[in-house]
Amino acid sequence: MIDYLLKAGYEVDAFFRTGKDFIENHTTNVYLEKLVARGLNFFIVEETHLLRNYKLGLDFVKAAHCYDLCAETVRKHKTLIDSATGCISTDMGWMLALAETDKKKILSILGDPMHSKLRYVSADRISAKILKWARIISMFNLYPRLKPCLKNKNLITGIFSPHHAKEIRRGGIDCKDVPFSTPVPSKIKTNYDINPAELVLLHVGNLLTTASTSFIKASFQDVLAQMGKLPFKICFRFVGRHLEGLDKLTVPSNVTVERVGYLNETEIVEEYVNADIFYAPIEYPIGTRTRIMTALSYGLPIIATEANVRDSMPGVDLQRDLFVVNKTRSVVDVLKFVHSNQAVLKDVGQCARKAWERNYNPDVNMPKLMRILES
Repeated sequence: MIDYLLKAGYEVDAFFRTGKDFIENHTTNVYLEKLVARGLNFFIVEETHLLRNYKLGLDFVKAAHCYDLCAETVRKHKTLIDSATGCISTDMGWMLALAETDKKKILSILGDPMHSKLRYVSADRISAKILKWARIISMFNLYPRLKPCLKNKNLITGIFSPHHAKEIRRGGIDCKDVPFSTPVPSKIKTNYDINPAELVLLHVGNLLTTASTSFIKASFQDVLAQMGKLPFKICFRFVGRHLEGLDKLTVPSNVTVERVGYLNETEIVEEYVNADIFYAPIEYPIGTRTRIMTALSYGLPIIATEANVRDSMPGVDLQRDLFVVNKTRSVVDVLKFVHSNQAVLKDVGQCARKAWERNYNPDVNMPKLMRILES
């Protein structure tokens, strides 16, 4: 988004609400330095981890999205915000803070609904389970209660996932379908030849997210056991943060699980173009699957679940653009099929790339987003 705005000639001031460790420990700072060299001015709004509390309903939502911190930041930088042509925010905390201003041209893009996410959060202790379900129940009819907080009539609300937009509209808030974009890769996959002795499966992402734990904890060990019966080798390469949970897995002799860790921009491109398949059979139908969209952009064939794609990625054909696993078609079934029919990898990979070009290319979608802001 920032890249597009700078290319379009806008002056951009950005506020990133995050922890310092994210900026200091990852290649985010390298990317930001490039944007700064092109004219970006940014502020780090340091947040602390949400302390244990027993808030419910709208109070919990505000606390979870650091509303107080966002509101303080908006008040502190009122002059800068008032002078801007428009504002784009990407979190409910920022939306609620900006809704208290009289600023014109505000597009607030919401994240995954908190009450939906909570259903998939693990809670081991009885007290934690009680609190979790108390919060889910307390957020029933959240959007009608949220609507009075949106006092600024110039504010436009949107969300990336179409099925969540429908839910919000049912709650009385006019919510736009905002097209999602992932960066244009510097290189795409062109060689789909495989080593018959070993398939390379790639996964990129933070394994502490709810989406990741949904398949690492719930099904990955069972899948590994099934792979032990395959007549060829499997190499998993996990790129990203918080890979420690992989150490607890029992891995068959024909399977290797490599913890690659965090890579720079150039290195990660090579991972995408050299892998055979992107592995993401995530059972988490909340929000959008940016990992899958990114793999699509490289033309890398993907193993995913219907729950991952059906509602959140309507422009992707489940039969044509990726390999869908379900109760009747397992991961191992797909791997056997691919190994015996290698030409299908090229077909699916090229369809994946075309699906990205139609649906998630920033050159196509960013002008649409600007039209929403200017409507």
